[in-house]
Amino acid sequence: MSIPEAKAILKSRGHLSRLRAEPDRLHEQLRISVGPLMTTNEQFIAYLTLFAEGQPERAALPVLKKVLEKKRGVKAVQLFSDAKYLRELIISMPDRAILSLVDGFLAIPVGPEACEAAARVLLDGNDIRPAANPAVIFALFEEG
Repeated sequence: MSIPEAKAILKSRGHLSRLRAEPDRLHEQLRISVGPLMTTNEQFIAYLTLFAEGQPERAALPVLKKVLEKKRGVKAVQLFSDAKYLRELIISMPDRAILSLVDGFLAIPVGPEACEAAARVLLDGNDIRPAANPAVIFALFEEG
């Protein structure tokens, strides 16, 4: 069954409206039961759209879409569960891109940890990347 077909069934049967009546329970169940089953970027983006405004998953969705648009081969699910993977992605980006996306990175569950680790590397730079602009370092250390 395709994602659009599944959404149509949920809508026609009123399942989503019933689930949305208890948003905290819905979000908890999505994180526990559905999130671990997501394997592709397309599935993961569809999963994130089920979260309401104000939830970290929803806040990170626009950033995730921009990252996937610009960087081929990125694993969306891993960005949300592996701080080292997200850190390496941040380090690989130009300063301007980091500044435009940092709020979304911080909304990702492992985002604050990954941003802090990236800031520590970018403070002095490494063999592959020079030190970042101080504004980038400061933004990465923000707590959202």
